[in-house]
Amino acid sequence: MAHLLWSVFWDDVHQISYCKAKDITDKKNLEKAFEVERQRFYDLYLQAPSCMGILKGANHVYEMANNLYLNLIDKNDIIGKTVKEVLPELESQGIFKFLDTVYKTGETFSANEMLVKFDSDGKGQLRDTYLNFIYQAHRDIDGNIDGILFLPMM
Repeated sequence: MAHLLWSVFWDDVHQISYCKAKDITDKKNLEKAFEVERQRFYDLYLQAPSCMGILKGANHVYEMANNLYLNLIDKNDIIGKTVKEVLPELESQGIFKFLDTVYKTGETFSANEMLVKFDSDGKGQLRDTYLNFIYQAHRDIDGNIDGILFLPMM
């Protein structure tokens, strides 16, 4: 099957239209292959045996978070929200400083058996959790830091 891109041009002088077809089959096949690979990555990401996600921008907005991470923090519907909105209790624990430093410097931060307290129900009852985790700079196609990849592990 060939994919064609049609263009039509009207000639006012001769009162006639001209049509031109361009074979874009290779482009369409490449787009389909890219979509298959993107879906494969997304499926792998969601089924990974570890918590993970991506924060975007200097305000650390959740762009992605897999189900294991959502279970860890006991929250849903976090995409598009900042870490401060979702987990304000982390500010007094210094977590935002770590995120800011990774975002500004690009230097990876990791911790082993670090105590993190989560307010699961939003009522001030903090739940102690000891985590190993990594915050790593996420870079755009030009190599500029545009977010943070996070990998907390219990």
